[in-house]
Amino acid sequence: MEPGQFGAVIVAAGLSSRMGAFKPLLPLGNSTIIERILGTLREAGVEDIAVVTGHNAEKIEQALGSCGFSFIHNGDYASTDMFRSASLGLDFMARRKRAVFFTPVDTPLFSPATVRLLAEHLQNTGTEDPGNSIVTPFFNGRPGHPVLIGSEAALKLIGHTGGGGLRGAIEAYGGPKKNIDSGDPGTVFDADTREDYKRLTMMDLNKPFS
Repeated sequence: MEPGQFGAVIVAAGLSSRMGAFKPLLPLGNSTIIERILGTLREAGVEDIAVVTGHNAEKIEQALGSCGFSFIHNGDYASTDMFRSASLGLDFMARRKRAVFFTPVDTPLFSPATVRLLAEHLQNTGTEDPGNSIVTPFFNGRPGHPVLIGSEAALKLIGHTGGGGLRGAIEAYGGPKKNIDSGDPGTVFDADTREDYKRLTMMDLNKPFS
C-alpha cells in the first residue's frame, strides 16, 4: 500500500436501536468495537481516518479524541439514513486522498490483510483511472466491508438519488467495479443485534474468524 494515498471513513452515527446499547463503544476483546476497526486500519497502513458521528457523538469523541482522527457530525442522524452519513464522510475524505475505505461501525472483524488486498486490487484494476474504480470484498458470494472507493467514484456516488443506500449507489454506478473473493469471513459479519454481539464476545479474537 502506498503511504498517504488511502483514507478511511467509519460511520458510527446511528441510534443502535436493534442492539439496545451504544454499539461503537461496546467492549470487544481488550478494546471496543470502533477501536478494533481503527486498529485494523492503522495496522494495514491507513492513517487518515474520519469517523462520522451522530447519536452520542460526544462519547465517541471523548473516547478517541486524543488519537488523531477526524470527526464529522451528522446533525440530522435521527431523521436520515446511513447514506447521508456515508455521503458526509466520503465527501470529506475523497477530497483528501486517492481512495477511501468505507465501513459501518458494525463490521469490526475484517483483517488488515483484507485492507491491503483491496488496495492492491485498486492499484491493478486494469484501467488507467483507479480513481473512478470501486473494489468490494466478497465472502461466500456475499458483499462485505470495507469497500474501497476511488476518490472520483466516491464523489459520484454521493450524488445517487435512487434507493438502496450506498450499496444501491454502488450497484447503479457505471464506472469500473471489481468484486474480489477476500477469503475473510470478517468482511460479512454484521454485529447488529445482541445475539451478534454475544457471538463476538465469545470469539478468540487472536485467531482468524470462522
